[in-house]
Amino acid sequence: MDPVLFDISIIIIIAATIGIIAKFLRQPAILAYIIGGIIIGPFGLKLIHDIDFVKNIGELGIALLLFVVGLELSVERLKKVGGSASLIGLGEVGLVTGIGFLVSRFFGFSTIESLYLGLILAFSSTLVVIKMLSDSRELDTLHGRIMLGILLVQDVIVIIALTLLLNTDVSAMSFAKLGLMGISLVLTALLSAKYILPLFFKKVAESQELLFMFALAWCFVFSGAAAYLGFSIAIGAFIAGVALANFPYNIEIIGRVKPIRDFFVTIFFVAIGIQIVPTLDRSLVIPIIVFLLIVLLGKPLIIGALASLKQYARRTSFLSGFGLAQVSEFSIILAMQGVLIGQISDNILSIAIILTAITMLLTTYLIKYDDIIYHKIGHILFFFNQKSAHDLSHIPGKLEDHIVVFGADHTGRKIVEAVHELGKRIVVVDYNPDIIQGLIARDINCICGDAEDPEILERLDLGQAYAIISTIPSHITNRAIIRNLKQHSQNALFFSVAASTDEALKLYEDGADYVILPAMLAGEKLSDVLRNFHNKNIIDVLRLRQIVELEKIRSHELIERHAPSLFRHGNDSGQKDLLKFWDR
Repeated sequence: MDPVLFDISIIIIIAATIGIIAKFLRQPAILAYIIGGIIIGPFGLKLIHDIDFVKNIGELGIALLLFVVGLELSVERLKKVGGSASLIGLGEVGLVTGIGFLVSRFFGFSTIESLYLGLILAFSSTLVVIKMLSDSRELDTLHGRIMLGILLVQDVIVIIALTLLLNTDVSAMSFAKLGLMGISLVLTALLSAKYILPLFFKKVAESQELLFMFALAWCFVFSGAAAYLGFSIAIGAFIAGVALANFPYNIEIIGRVKPIRDFFVTIFFVAIGIQIVPTLDRSLVIPIIVFLLIVLLGKPLIIGALASLKQYARRTSFLSGFGLAQVSEFSIILAMQGVLIGQISDNILSIAIILTAITMLLTTYLIKYDDIIYHKIGHILFFFNQKSAHDLSHIPGKLEDHIVVFGADHTGRKIVEAVHELGKRIVVVDYNPDIIQGLIARDINCICGDAEDPEILERLDLGQAYAIISTIPSHITNRAIIRNLKQHSQNALFFSVAASTDEALKLYEDGADYVILPAMLAGEKLSDVLRNFHNKNIIDVLRLRQIVELEKIRSHELIERHAPSLFRHGNDSGQKDLLKFWDR
């Protein structure tokens, strides 16, 4: 067999085999691929003939990875990040990079190596975090959205870092020239995408295969242009992706490119394993331990503290930082590029891989059991959200025969609307300050904070409440609310949501009066719609009714995003306009 075909075949076989084992053990696939590379590499079974060829193929994987990142970086997605997540992300990268740099210098690393190490520690894994949040159904929670926003900011920063660090000429003139060439490349891509590509896409989009090939050609045109101008091919691919991000066909392109991206990215991580020297300088052991402490303890504390400064509740701040306590696959890519151009030694790459392996391994368990860990240690995080509940609340002095609603996002919003329209006295508890600002604007009793915060619970007068409704997805939190309620009142009704049948039954055992399973309700609702499928008029009415409801929800979300700024600046006229718009 041809040596090249043999090498690729061996890589695919080992990646699939080790990947399946990792899947059964619930470990990140990236680690499996790196281990596979070590097994077949020069320090293992010595099965690879042309290591340079494998490295070059892996480079294509990074280009395609960044092409897809660019495709997903639409203007709408950037808007959704919000100012809070952006500031937290920028602050985290700046502080962790600075700490990592100083610690590295203390251990005797060179200035450029220390800068690389600081950045390596700062970035968290988009692949691992999204996978774990998706598995635990936390992608759409407040802390999930904050984490995704921070990761998006990190992705943008790592692209900038790759661009600047990989420029070997550090003179001011060189950076100015680099900046001009970079701006020219970006403008060329954006202007072409706006004025030229639409003419081609009308025809190209008629064929899925042609659309796929055209998108790849576009990617490689800018990868080649970037390489010609002295940038990495990955930077050119990213710019090409950003240019296509707002096209109506970007979803189809992403769907087509992802499988081939995954193939080449797999080869890239196997190639990293092939190049690893299994022996490690003993002098690096202590620095690695300190770097691990920075990632596992320092990074979560920094993110949590920054989130607290933005008035997020203790639980939200803790979970946002805790879930990002790992090193990113982009950190390995950054280190790999630094080694290739001779800026850093192989030791830095080895450190990056070891940190990534250990922290990714731990993250799978940290995110899985984050709620349990929070309930064990949350009370000692006194420096998270030191603001009193009085700082962001709207509650009368005395409450009686009232309804308490925990969580006012999505399901909770509908409940708040229904109870408010009935004229019942209501108190809303939510840990999202933007939602609370919006409720204050409508003169609805509310308080910002954690459902398990003793100070919050004390102000709710649970002993005098008529009913408590929890839309919080956390099973542990809902059980804690029931226990607290039973200590204050045996008469108040308790309604809750649950993610599974087992959780619902446990809540009933604890004394819940009624538990709702959203998945079951969705099935019942769809069944009701299907019973009328023969009557197009009824379907049209239901469709229009839902569109109106969705538009209303979107308006509420928009108001909640902008309400804080209206209140911060004491904008009375703005607040009046806000109330008129909301009532509409």
